[in-house]
Amino acid sequence: MKISEILKIHSGSMIAFVGCGGKTSLIEAVIEELKEDLFPIIHTTTTKIFLPETSGEIIISTDFNIHMNAVKNNMNKVITLGYEINRENKVVGLPQGWVDQINRLQPEACILVEADGCKGKSIKLYETFEPCVPIHTKSIVVVIGIDGFTGGDILEMAHRPEQFMSIFENLTLPSIDERIAALFHKRGLIGGLKGTLDCYVFINKVTQENLATAKEIGYRIQALGDGYLKGIILGNTLSDQKVISVIGVR
Repeated sequence: MKISEILKIHSGSMIAFVGCGGKTSLIEAVIEELKEDLFPIIHTTTTKIFLPETSGEIIISTDFNIHMNAVKNNMNKVITLGYEINRENKVVGLPQGWVDQINRLQPEACILVEADGCKGKSIKLYETFEPCVPIHTKSIVVVIGIDGFTGGDILEMAHRPEQFMSIFENLTLPSIDERIAALFHKRGLIGGLKGTLDCYVFINKVTQENLATAKEIGYRIQALGDGYLKGIILGNTLSDQKVISVIGVR
């Protein structure tokens, strides 16, 4: 079962990946599935990412025209676009408006955008400026770690854990129900998206050992997001089998 098929990714798609740890690995898995297809694939970010491991040219420039020319000259190939490399050796992303311009000027390109950061943690709430999703994005994938629900102290599991103080009665050990409800908070990973895009949830770090628990959590998320969520994908971005099971995909 291919991620690209579940997400209906094709020429002209612009997909944003937000949420928690595993976004870059998930994008790289999609690129691996699509790289033989006869349309350009652009990997970029509106935040910061480590240099990708996937094959393809990497263009780093503060000049929009250099990016645009690179895309035109790399038809049917994979290309990564970034604004600059910072001191952490991370790719600093393109301005949001640039991504939309590239989409408008090169409509046959498939654009995969990492549009959120979390420092590798498994659960988070959005800041007021997050996520940084380009206007012409057609669908969005929310990545969440299974350990964000089943793990212990939220102070260790969450990105910016202090933000959870106002919604969790027990900050250190909130229940699974509380953690699921947090997704639909007005600043939650799903609730903060305001229901404007086709939305999929990818629950990461799923194994055969925790699959039953992951399914239970997935069904509860799908029920709460009924009418909005396009489906739940249970998988593991670090495994050869990226997709283990799907719930409600339509």
